[in-house]
Amino acid sequence: MTSTMTSPRCWKVERWPDGDRAGWAAGTAAGGPLLTRTYASGLRPATIDKFRRGYGRWLDFLHTQGWLDPDQAPLDRVTPDRLCDYFCALRDAGNADWTIIGRFAELERAIFIMTGQKASWIRCPYGTSVYASLPRRQRSIIVPDSEVLCRWGVGLMEGADLARRATSDLCAYRDGLIIALLATRGRRLRAMAGLELQHLVDLREETSWIELPAELVKTRKRDRFTISPALLPYLRRYLAVVRPSLLAGHRTAALWITHRGDPLTAKGLQAMIFIRSKARFGTGFGPHRFRHAVTTTAALRLPGHRGLAAELLGITAHVAEQSYNRADAVNAANKFDKMMDEQKTDIDDHFE
Repeated sequence: MTSTMTSPRCWKVERWPDGDRAGWAAGTAAGGPLLTRTYASGLRPATIDKFRRGYGRWLDFLHTQGWLDPDQAPLDRVTPDRLCDYFCALRDAGNADWTIIGRFAELERAIFIMTGQKASWIRCPYGTSVYASLPRRQRSIIVPDSEVLCRWGVGLMEGADLARRATSDLCAYRDGLIIALLATRGRRLRAMAGLELQHLVDLREETSWIELPAELVKTRKRDRFTISPALLPYLRRYLAVVRPSLLAGHRTAALWITHRGDPLTAKGLQAMIFIRSKARFGTGFGPHRFRHAVTTTAALRLPGHRGLAAELLGITAHVAEQSYNRADAVNAANKFDKMMDEQKTDIDDHFE
C-alpha cells in the first residue's frame, strides 16, 4: 500500500459507481405501508447520512490505492488485506481510535443497506476486531468552565450595537445567545438548530421553558427544560429586535436566522461555534463541547450533587422514561444556575 498520510475524503453519492448508487437508492427508498420495510427505513436520516459518508470515504480510499473497480459488487471489493490497509491509512492520518472504529462500522452498515448481506466480519479482519486492536484512548481536549462559556456568550450580546442594525452586530447577538444557552443547558446540535418559535413556552413568566419534540431528541423522547432566568431578557430582546431584523421580511418558524433571512442550519451553527471558539480560545471546537463543560463544571463545583449534570442534560434512563415528569431536571437546572451565579470569579484569565 502507498501511504498518503491523508484521511480518506468523502465521495458524494453522485460520484459512486453505478451499481453502488443503485443499491443505495433501493436500500434507502421510502416504502409504503404494505411494502417490506428495509433496514434503513427504521433509521434516522442523520444515521443514514453517517453511513453514506463512511462508505464515501471507503470508496475514496480504494480509488487512491488504484483498487476501485466500478464493475465489482460493493462486498466483493472488501477483503481482509484491504481492510487492514484501510485501518493503517486511517491511523496514519491521525484519526482518533473511536473514529477508526466508527469508520469500519459505517462501512459494514452501508454494505448491508446496499446489498442486504450481513458482513459483520468487516469489523474483524482476520478474526481480530478493530475495537480490540485499538487502545481507545480519549483525546485530551480543552473544556472551558461553563461560566466562562456563558460569559463569553453574554459578552457577545452586550457588545452588539443593535441600534445600528448592522448585520455583524445582529449576528453577534444571535451567536452570543446560542452560546449562552448551550453553556447553561448543553443541548445537542440537532436540538439547538431545530428550535422553532412554537418550542418556546411561557416566555412572559419567571419560569420559561423550551419543549423539544421527539424528532429533535436523540432518545426519541420529548424533552422539556427551563431557560436560565438570567438569559430570559436576552432571549426576549432577540425575539423582539434581532430576529425580525435578520428576517428582513422573510417568514419562517425557525428560531435562529442567518444574515440572509434564512433558517440557520445545523451545519451553519456548528461552523459558527467553531469559528468563534477558535477566535476566543485559540482552538476551535463544536457545540458538543458544551455538554462536556456542563458535566465537568457540575462535577468540580458541586461534587456533592452526583447526577446533577445528567439530569440537567436530560440523559438519564429515569428522565428518558418519565418524559412528562421533569421535576428532577428543573431542580438540577436551578442548582446549576445558582452555582453559576455564586461563582463569578476571574477564571476568564486562564483563557486570555
